[in-house]
Amino acid sequence: MTPRALALQRAESRLAARLEQLEPVLTDDAGAWQEYRETAVALATLATSAAQRGDLLSTSELASRLGVSPRTVRRRKKSGDLTPALQLGKRVLRWRADGRSA
Repeated sequence: MTPRALALQRAESRLAARLEQLEPVLTDDAGAWQEYRETAVALATLATSAAQRGDLLSTSELASRLGVSPRTVRRRKKSGDLTPALQLGKRVLRWRADGRSA
């Protein structure tokens, strides 16, 4: 296992532990909900990334590998020719390095 994978695994464990700590206080502390939500989102993001095979690339990195512009990658995504491996909101897209769709 690579150092990066180990670090991500440790981060995932710590985030899961923090969620467990926050759950009992959610009914007593309304302010805990925001931290709980942010922690859950971070954990879900890590879990999604860990589930992907291969490295994930930015749109610019994928475009460079394909020999096209980032605009072409976004256009192909819009037409359904390419599917990102990970999409958070409208602006954060990550693509599989091996070229497979999600």
